[in-house]
Amino acid sequence: MQPSDITRLPHTGPTSRHRSDHPHCLRQPPPGPRRGLEDKNDERKERRMISNRESARRSRMRKQRQLRELWSHLLWLRGENQLLCHRLGRLAEGYRRTVAENARLREDAAELRKFLTLEMHCLDDDLPFP
Repeated sequence: MQPSDITRLPHTGPTSRHRSDHPHCLRQPPPGPRRGLEDKNDERKERRMISNRESARRSRMRKQRQLRELWSHLLWLRGENQLLCHRLGRLAEGYRRTVAENARLREDAAELRKFLTLEMHCLDDDLPFP
């Protein structure tokens, strides 16, 4: 009996056949044209696997570049923020001085009005009545 005759034996039930008797489990190479298709499929799989690896490598490199750019931008923003904080501090101090000066000038203006009002009354008192 030859291996190809095993597949032609009558089937008597689910337990009559061993697993190794199944035609797909026989370790015989497929016919010639079929083998060529498998070789092409294997080549395609290999090319696809290499392409996927390269794509993943490029993706990792792109992410690393983006991360470096984000860190660089973060450092620039922190420096810019520090400059703006210093500038804001100087402007706030200038504003505080201006508010204080305005308050002093208002007091001076009020004193001058008071002085002028008194002077006007004095002048009115010194004038003879007509």
